[in-house]
Amino acid sequence: MRSRRTSTVSRWHPVAEEWEPADIPLPRSDSERAAEHERLEQRDTEESQATGVAQWEVRVELASHRDAVALAERLEADSYVVVRRWTFLLVGANSEDEAKELARTIKSFAPPGSRIAVEPSGATPLTPFAVFGGLGA
Repeated sequence: MRSRRTSTVSRWHPVAEEWEPADIPLPRSDSERAAEHERLEQRDTEESQATGVAQWEVRVELASHRDAVALAERLEADSYVVVRRWTFLLVGANSEDEAKELARTIKSFAPPGSRIAVEPSGATPLTPFAVFGGLGA
């Protein structure tokens, strides 16, 4: 007896950032896209808080080790969790929007020439990127 194979068609959902069945309609209006984005932000925040692992991070590249130390100390004084390497810092955030806001804050007092980027975290629960219950001060 032959087994019957089935196949499915999926497509990438750019707002939800996940694969979904192709028959589920994508958001069409600005309000639908905003609602999708809000669900994604909430999902990332819940995952960050449940696992203790930041889903997003702000990477700050500085001109010198001295600048990295000074900026890390300032951020830590404001209760941010910072991972410092020689001339760069990683600061965790629960969601993309939170990371973008944190990047704007850091840019306001980082030394001139600092490069600041928001990116998804590559962290695992065993790394020092862990964030328990959020970061903000």
